[in-house]
Amino acid sequence: MHHYSIADINICVLWENEEKKNKYYRYHDCIVLPRALEAFHKDEPKEEADMKVLVRALGKYSGPEKCKKLYNQSFYQKNDKMIITVYDPYCEEEAGYSIAMAKDYSYVEFTPHKEEYEHYDLQWMMYPFEGRMLYKGGIVLHGAAVECNGKGIIFTGISGAGKSTQAHLWQKYKDALIINGDCPSIKMVDGLPIVYGTPWCGTAGESINRKVRLCAVVLVKQGEKNTLKEFKGQAAFVMILTNVLRSNFDESALDLSCENLKNIMEHIRVFEITCTVSEEALKILEKELA
Repeated sequence: MHHYSIADINICVLWENEEKKNKYYRYHDCIVLPRALEAFHKDEPKEEADMKVLVRALGKYSGPEKCKKLYNQSFYQKNDKMIITVYDPYCEEEAGYSIAMAKDYSYVEFTPHKEEYEHYDLQWMMYPFEGRMLYKGGIVLHGAAVECNGKGIIFTGISGAGKSTQAHLWQKYKDALIINGDCPSIKMVDGLPIVYGTPWCGTAGESINRKVRLCAVVLVKQGEKNTLKEFKGQAAFVMILTNVLRSNFDESALDLSCENLKNIMEHIRVFEITCTVSEEALKILEKELA
């Protein structure tokens, strides 16, 4: 059994077929995320796990023959569990694997239905983790998080807007730490908004196990000039909510996202920056946050 602490959520992972996992993963829990995930590894905690994960051995798909699909996924409920089935992109009618989750995501089962998914890495765990964060009072945001002089900033926006570019500008000119390059998490701790690194960090693999007080969320847009505008109230709320990662199947996900985000936003500032790839873009934001 392996134990991890991600955003102060204690997760234990048990493999039903430990021998095969060790053969293919070289005693790591995954192929794609071994280095990033290892940073969150911890000794067995004294307290009970917040989230228990069972990775089952190969098993036949036993769900409904026909389900409504969203892209390559389908969803159904069985007893007290929510079940998502992901279909093989090369054979869309064949189930690749299923993820069964308790309604509050405190228990998760991953079952591969085809041999090629028997060696699937724990990248899929991001989905139930997003849900568990909601039930623990937090959110996972699509963005790049940096720490500079003890302050946390998250750059968010659509893919290709320049989130990572802005994070790297802060790293280059201000020696900022990139906490997470794709999916940082946020929650309130002792009355303060805290941003955490997670092992799910995009193709660049930029992630560290670190937390810092969050000061600002910045929506990034590309432009020919550098301009900065602060948003408040409903406009700021909608800007951030659009980038909160949450389930399209879970009816409670939107309500929890709104509730948690509302609490966080009482303690942070929200900006929209239209910018070029230059140090000037950094300076106008830095001045505002000083």
